[in-house]
This record gives sequence, C-alpha cells and structure tokens, in this order.
Amino acid sequence: DRRQALITETTTAEKAVKAADEALEKVTAAQQEKDSSLDEAQKGLEARQAELVSAQEEAKAASADLARARARKEVDALRKRLVDIREQERRAAEAKATIGSISVTAKDVDKLGGLFTELRIAQNAKTAAAAQIIARRLGDTAVSIDGVDVPKDSAEEFAVTTDLQIHIDSVVDITVRPGQSPAELDRELESAQTRLDAELDRLDVTTLEQARERNEVRTDAEAVLAEATSTLRVLIGDDDRDGLDAALTRAEH
Repeated sequence: DRRQALITETTTAEKAVKAADEALEKVTAAQQEKDSSLDEAQKGLEARQAELVSAQEEAKAASADLARARARKEVDALRKRLVDIREQERRAAEAKATIGSISVTAKDVDKLGGLFTELRIAQNAKTAAAAQIIARRLGDTAVSIDGVDVPKDSAEEFAVTTDLQIHIDSVVDITVRPGQSPAELDRELESAQTRLDAELDRLDVTTLEQARERNEVRTDAEAVLAEATSTLRVLIGDDDRDGLDAALTRAEH
C-alpha cells in the first residue's frame, strides 16, 4: 500500500509538473506575443514621431521660404517704387530748370503782342500822314522803286516816310525825301518803338514768334512739373522720402 501511495503521489506530481510546464509555456508564448506587439507598437510610434518631426521641419522650411519670398517681393516692390520716384524727381528737376531758364509767360506774350500792335498803329498813322507816290510803268523800260520792280500797266503805291529811291533803267535815279511829319506822330512812333525794344530786351527775344515759342516750352515744362509733383505725392504717400532709400539699403544688405 505504501508503495502504491508513493507511485500515486509521484504520478500526481509528474502531472502537476507537466501542467505547470504547459502553463509556463502558454504564459511565455503569450508574453512573447505581447512583447512582439509592444515592439511593433513602439516601432509604429517611433515612425509616427519621425514623420511628425519631418512634417514640422518641412513646415518650418516652407514658412521660411514663404517669408523669404515675401521679403524679396517687398524689396522688389520697394525698388520699383523708388525707381518710379527717382524718374518723377528727374522730370520735375528738368522741368524746374526749364522754367527757371525761360522768363516768358503767357502774360508777357500778350503784352508783347500789344506793343507790336501799338507800333503798327503808330507806323500806319505816320504812313497815312506821309506823301504818297503812285507809279505806273507805261513802256518796256524797267522801273523800280526802293528795289521793287513796277510791273507794266499796273499801278503801285508807295508812302514816303523815308528816302525813296526811284530808278528808271538807263534813264534816271530819283531820290524822294519825306517832308516834315507832324511832331506828335514822330513822338508816338518813337515811344512805341522804345517800349517795344525795352520789352524785347527784358524777355531776351527779338520777335513775337520767338516769345511765343519760348512760352510754349515753359508752358509744357509747367505741365510736366505739375504732373510729376502729383505723381510723387501718390508714390511717396505718407512715407518719409529719405526713409524709403534707407529701407531699401537695409533690405539689400
């Protein structure tokens, strides 16, 4: 009986050991499977973290690229703005120089035109008071008065306000001198001529046409100056003009 009991105990112990071994194997296998899943999860997490870091770096790089692009765009815009400003400043400076070199205004042209009219009136008054010569060539012999040929069968009228030369070819030269013109007409003519000469000297011109041409140049320059000044106000706005140059210098360095 004792022997049988030992055998039974031994058998029972072996079964217990075997069961324990099987249980241990199952636990070990489960742990290994769990460890494997944990490793895979860890690797997956690390991969996601790496992707996140890469995405963050790409975002930072894109943000930096965008900032640089914006900065370049702003510098380009500022550079172009200053080019436009300098061009308008050049136009304004040239227009001012032209205006400063030409003193003839529209008012001066009107005044000069009036003085020429006054002179013509005085000259016409003296001419009207002077003796008149009416010449008609009757034959083929050439006749000229003050260098003007008298055509055949045509009457020409001349006022004797200064010495008048009458030349008949191969026949005679005649000088006709004017008589004493009224003193008042002489004074008016001299006064008109003096005023006109003084105004021509003041304007530094010799003719009314020259004065008009200079005034047109001045008027064009005034229009350019007004346009350039208006454009500069728009281009500069509320900014400081010197500050724009300084800003570009800082941006380019």
